[in-house]
Amino acid sequence: MGPSRAKLLDLRAPDPVLVLTQYVRHANRPFYLAKCLIAARAGHLSVMRSIQS
Repeated sequence: MGPSRAKLLDLRAPDPVLVLTQYVRHANRPFYLAKCLIAARAGHLSVMRSIQS
């Protein structure tokens, strides 16, 4: 994660994090929407995805 970002997030640089990146397509091109960092200290995590048809 790097020392400067870790300091901003009150973490240590070697702490493991899960990086979630979300994007959408606009005009058939990816458009960046959000990036979330989830630290291991957050505890148990369940990930679910729903698919729209």
